[in-house]
Parts: sequence; structure tokens; C-alpha cells
Amino acid sequence: MNTRAINTEEKKYSDSELVIIFSSLGKFHNDGLDSIYTFLESKKALINSISNNIEKRNLIYSLINQSLHKFINDHLHNTETNIDDILNSLFNGNTVNLYGKDIVTQVTTSKRNIFFSPTYLALLNKVDSLININAKEYAYNILVTENLQSLDDNFEKMQFIASASIAFNSTNYWNANLRKWNYLLNNNYVEKTNMSVPANPNKTGNDIGKADVSGIIYGGVIGCGLGAFGGSIILPGIGTVTGCAGVGALGALTGGLGNSAKTAVDKFVDWLTN
Repeated sequence: MNTRAINTEEKKYSDSELVIIFSSLGKFHNDGLDSIYTFLESKKALINSISNNIEKRNLIYSLINQSLHKFINDHLHNTETNIDDILNSLFNGNTVNLYGKDIVTQVTTSKRNIFFSPTYLALLNKVDSLININAKEYAYNILVTENLQSLDDNFEKMQFIASASIAFNSTNYWNANLRKWNYLLNNNYVEKTNMSVPANPNKTGNDIGKADVSGIIYGGVIGCGLGAFGGSIILPGIGTVTGCAGVGALGALTGGLGNSAKTAVDKFVDWLTN
């Protein structure tokens, strides 16, 4: 799929408008992860009642999808676009094998039918480098400000801004919340204070963040394609966003949240797929 072929919506947004819209996705993303966590926690008795096998993994994935539907409908006021196409395409076996790889490898290996310009891929490498050093938010903002105009394609501009926003917010979220998710998904721990954590929690959080960025790019492509044929979302504090930008933002957020939560499931409970 060539992104330029789907970026045909009537409403055109300026670079400054795109920054306002897509830089807001990082906060919504973290709110969404908290919403998924709360929903899974409410289903903990059900989750723990099932033996550790592939059916249990599928159940948790299904619960994540249910939670995502509720979060999207409640907070982005979307009633026009069915997000199941995005959710059903996320986290196939190839994605599991790509865990821990750099962002460019993930998006070019698992999404071969999508065209990316060399400039966009170079910028994704820079986002990847900022994740590796746990950069502050201002570093991501500078990266966007100094490089946005180098992209010719509006879709790539949207995804670049969203990648920077969600990369920062996702890695910070997971670095701060690894323990509680690990405890939730592993019922063999008696007390949170005795729970083991990954040997390098920052790397684990960063790797989940990279899977997150891969998810937003794929979700954004699907959403933008749907948006080219009509559709809109209402972003709190921003208002109605139409066409490729609106449904692309919806797809990016859905894809990022789906990949983030499902990667956490398989990272913290790798025995589910044994």
C-alpha cells in the first residue's frame, strides 16, 4: 500500500494543526493503558481461574480488545469507524519475533505492503535513538520541530508526530508501571513487594515502547485509508478531526494501545505461548 494513494481527504491540515492533533495522542495512549489495566484487573478472578495455555492468552487478548473498544468510544467519541480491522491485524506471530528490534526493522519487516520514504525511515531511526537513551520530552519535541518540514507526505508527517509523542509517553509509562502489570498477569506472586522484575526494566519498557510505535504506524495506515472515504473523531480539547487525519489518529492510537498491551502480555507471561 502506498501511503500517498490514500491521503486524499478533502480537509487539509497545516503542519501546526497536525502537531496539535497528533502530539496529543501520547497522553491519550497512557490513559488508554490505565483503562486496559483497570479492566483486566476487574477480570483477574476469571483470568486466574484458567490454566496457563494458548486459550488463556487468547482470552486476555480478547479482554484487551473489549477494553479498547470502550476506551475509544468513550473518550474519542467515535461511532463511525469499526476498529476491529486494526485490532484483528495486530500482533501476529511475526510481530512476536520482532520484539526488541529497532523500529525501522519492525515496520519494514512486518508491514511490507506499505511504502515509506527514506527521510521518514531516517527520522524513525532518530526516534529509536531517543528511546534508547530515555530522552526527555523536549528532545522529542525538538526532533519534530526541526524535521517535520523535511517530509513531503502528510501521512508521514502525522505518523512522525504521533511516533514521537507515543514513544516518549509509552516508554515512560512502562518504565513506571512494569511491576504492577507483571503482578497482574502473574498470579504466582503472593505480594507485590516480593515480585521479580526484568533484569533491565528500562530496556523492557523501551522495547515495549518500540512495539507501540510499530503498532501506531500500522494502525494509522488502516485508519487513514478508512478516513479517505469519510469519517471523523472528536479529540478532547481539540475538537472534530476529519478524514485521513481523524481516522488516522484513531487508527494510530488503537494500533499503539493494542500492540503495547499485547506485547506486555507476551513479555511478562511468556509461558502463555509455550
